[in-house]
Order: sequence, then structure tokens, then C-alpha cells
Amino acid sequence: MPGLDKPYLKRALTEVLVEECLVHGHHVHPRLLDGGDPVSREEVVAAVDGWLTSRRSSGRGSPEEETGFLQISQQCEESVQFKIILSILFAQDYSGIRDSSRVAGLVFIPDPGKGIPETAAVYMEQRFTEEQVREASVIRVADPERYVLKRLQGYLVHGHHVQPQRLESPPFCYSSEKVKNAIGEFLAARARGTRSDEELAAFARIEELCMQHAEFRVGLSLLVEQDYLGIGASSRFKSLVVPSDRGADPRDRVSQELERRFSEVEAQAAALDEANDDDSCNVGSASSGHGEFVDRRVPRFHHVDYGDGATGDFIFVMRDSRLYLAQKEGGMQHSSFFGALEPLQSSGWIRLEEGTVVAYRRWSGHYKPGDGSEQAFREWAQQNGLRVQSRGGLELGPLKLGGKEQYDWLTVDPDEEGDTVTAIKRLISGILR
Repeated sequence: MPGLDKPYLKRALTEVLVEECLVHGHHVHPRLLDGGDPVSREEVVAAVDGWLTSRRSSGRGSPEEETGFLQISQQCEESVQFKIILSILFAQDYSGIRDSSRVAGLVFIPDPGKGIPETAAVYMEQRFTEEQVREASVIRVADPERYVLKRLQGYLVHGHHVQPQRLESPPFCYSSEKVKNAIGEFLAARARGTRSDEELAAFARIEELCMQHAEFRVGLSLLVEQDYLGIGASSRFKSLVVPSDRGADPRDRVSQELERRFSEVEAQAAALDEANDDDSCNVGSASSGHGEFVDRRVPRFHHVDYGDGATGDFIFVMRDSRLYLAQKEGGMQHSSFFGALEPLQSSGWIRLEEGTVVAYRRWSGHYKPGDGSEQAFREWAQQNGLRVQSRGGLELGPLKLGGKEQYDWLTVDPDEEGDTVTAIKRLISGILR
């Protein structure tokens, strides 16, 4: 397997070397021609090992050895995947099998200047009709960008997700500290003289920021409701509070305030500008300027086709730290997303519930992503405020509790707790269940 720090070539980690072949003019996966069931490298290695073991223990030409080799020969006839993987093992001289003329008669031996993929494609053209190939052909994705899973940024304004900086002028990067500092400057001025020019100027500055920036006004409203530094009793501060039910979601309050200030046409134009910005997706919310109002407990995501509330199990691939997601339907295949031999960082399955990522699986129907693939997904999850369950379980000295196998589903949680706390919670939940 390649190093964890390197994007991997899907073809390099694929158990079936030829992920996509051009056969009779159609892009085809060998797995589809085999009926859909994947064949792993481990299965082929087990068959070879079984045959070699019988040859060592019972001798060449013995009934046991002949039976072992017959099984390999039959599997090569029945499965293109098996034949391809055996060809790879032969080329690598696995356990010395290149010395076997019988194995040489089963595998693909490319002509000079050719490789196993091209040789396998010729074999499939001879073995399968054009009609069979057409039925098993891969449908390529015409516009991969439509499938990018984006973390929801900004606020819902007239049905459009918009960042305030794209609506307000001048742009403002909100933080609660900025609100507190403005309040502090006002209180300091008032301490030096009630209704002084300095105090009036400080309050006028707060009023101006509330008029210009919805987030500032909502942030001030929250502090007034909390009676921060005693400002809850001030009629002047109360006059700036955004009308809303006490305890209402701050994000909803910002959305309502933005809708009051801007039209649907303005919100739609701002959302379109954001959609055309390559830096607007798949980034953590801390850099967006409104991170303190983001619901960090439940990061949510948007997909062009599935909306903001997608639910179900989806296949995905990652390239350039962007996660492309689709349902497993209509002939869609991972490697057909960009084409054969394209470098990808990760691929597998994720589970969504109402637009939130709740589980991850390192698995694919026609190959098995390795450790590098999982590590890349974990890094994407961390960048988007998520934490992927550890496979190791909880270790308490010599005692190890729980743990996941390499192709099990892993829980994905909001990144708000340490690994140990999360592991203990899962352990207790499992015991109670």
C-alpha cells in the first residue's frame, strides 16, 4: 500500500487491477461481466496457497495437487477478475509460481510494450459479445462538480444559503469578542462621564454596527438577554435587541434579520456568487466569519441533487480534498467518476441522516480501499467538524474493550469530545443495549 501521506491511484489499490477497460467501444468493469460479485486478492492468494500446500504435502501429480490446480483453472474460466488477479500474482512471482508452465497457461502474459489491462481487454472482447458488454458498461459522470458534498455555510435567507459578507457592506467578520469589546468601550466611557460625548460616540458606534451587520445585532441581543455586565437593564440596549422568542436558535434569528434587510433577489445573487467560489466548499466553518453561530454540535451538508436533508447510504470518492457523493444506482461506479487511472485520496461509503454524516465504511463493491484512503477521509471529517470512530476500541491497561474490523461501519460524530470520552459513551451504550 502507498504511504498514508500520498494520494493513491485507484488502480494501484484495486484488487482487480483493470478497473475500467475499453471493450467493444464501451467502458467496462470486469466485476460487472462476472455477474457483479467482487473477487478479492485474498481469495486468489488462498486458492494458490492451497494448491501449493497440496503439492508440497502430497507431491506433484498427486490427486490432491491436481484437484487444487483444477479449482484454480475453473475459477479462471468462470471469473475475469480471478484471471486478472492471478496474472498480477504471476507477474510478481508470488510464491515462485512463475516457474509453473501450467499457471503460465492460465494467465495474461502481455506482449512487449503492452500491459495486463490491454491484454485483459482483448480477452474480454473475444469472450463477450458487444451486447453483453453494453449491458455491463459503465455510465460516466458528465459533471462531477454536481456531486460535491458541501458543508452548509452561512444562513438560510429566502431559501438560499448565503454568507452575510456577500450581502452586507462593508463586509464584517463577526465574533462575540468584537461585541464584548464594543460594550466594554461604552461602559468605560460611561464610567468617565454619563452622557458625555465619549459615551454617546461609543453607543452610536454600537448602533451603527447593529444597523450594518445582522450577526452583530443578534450577538448583542444574546448578551443583553444574558445581562452581560449589567446591560440587560439598559433601555438603550434593549431597543437594539432583535425581536424573537428568548432561547430561539441564534442562527434562525440571524436568518430572520437578514431576510428583513435583503430581498430574495439579493439573496439569490449572493448565493450564486458563493456557488461559483471554488473556496466556498469543504472547509471548516471557523474561517467563514460566522463560526460562532454555526451549530458545531451537528455539522450539516448540502448536495445539489439531494438537498440539505439527504438520508441514506451513499458511495463517495475524494479528490483534492473535495468529497463527491452519489447513490449507487444507474450504473454509477466509483472509478467512472473521473475515468480510469485518476488519482484519488479516498473512496468508500458514508451514511447521512437529514444532511448530517453519521457513519463511514471503508468498502467498495469492486476493490478494498486501504489505510491511506481511510486516513484521508478522517482528515476531511476533522476539517469539517467531525470525528470518525477509532477502530482500536478502549484500552484500559492490558484490557481492550470493543474494536472494529477494517471493513465495518464506523460511527461519525460531531468533533466535540475526546476519543476516550466518545469511546466510553459507545461502550456504555453497547452494554445497555
